[in-house]
Amino acid sequence: MSNVDELISFNNRITDLFESMEKQDGFRSSEGWLNGIMYDLYSKTKRAFQTSNVILNSDIPNNYIEVLPQLRIILESYLHSNYIRLNKSDGDRVEQEYKDHLAYQQWRLGRTLNELKEESPKEIDDYDEYIQSFFEGKPKRNRVQHLESIKDLSKIIHQFELYAEVYTMLSGYVHYNPQTRHSYGVAKDNETFSYSKFEYNEALDIRIRKYILDFTISVIRNMTVYFELKEFMRGDFFKVDNDWRFIVSRVV
Repeated sequence: MSNVDELISFNNRITDLFESMEKQDGFRSSEGWLNGIMYDLYSKTKRAFQTSNVILNSDIPNNYIEVLPQLRIILESYLHSNYIRLNKSDGDRVEQEYKDHLAYQQWRLGRTLNELKEESPKEIDDYDEYIQSFFEGKPKRNRVQHLESIKDLSKIIHQFELYAEVYTMLSGYVHYNPQTRHSYGVAKDNETFSYSKFEYNEALDIRIRKYILDFTISVIRNMTVYFELKEFMRGDFFKVDNDWRFIVSRVV
């Protein structure tokens, strides 16, 4: 079995792990505002993982490039869930930070929509309710810098290496960067570039697949610890995590 095939076959283990965790009473019955944030991060991770599998199973040439936005979602979910897990004992403060973060995001969007309304040559009434609810007459909301900036968040939880080596690489595929054009074709020289030809990069394919699996498992680990799913941790998660570590040690 090739390295790529081994990684592909492990996807089913992750899918089964999602299903197993969702059956745990401690995961299904948790309430609270901050728990809701963790559920949101879990859902985003699961959907991004499923979407990446759809793309990777497609016949799109070099399809591994197209899952990078999904990988970025999973990585962000890992960093946020890790921050919440590490600060669970100070849950009231963290919850207020995320509430302030939400309020700031709503205020900022309201400001942008209000600017659009003022500058548009035509009458725009579609956003009046939102502007009135979150911006008009409202003071500027408190900005939580480490929730606004993934870079700052990564430093707080001592994961800056992930930000520098992985997240910044992904940014070039989410936001336009001419440097990434070589992933969408073949460069013959500095002046000639063919967009109709693709050269498969097995090393990059493996690297991206490993990141997706590794960060997804890391999110599940954060959920397992945060919700204190001890039986799940000792059982299904331990088996998958242990097998994954063995694969990582062999797949270069």
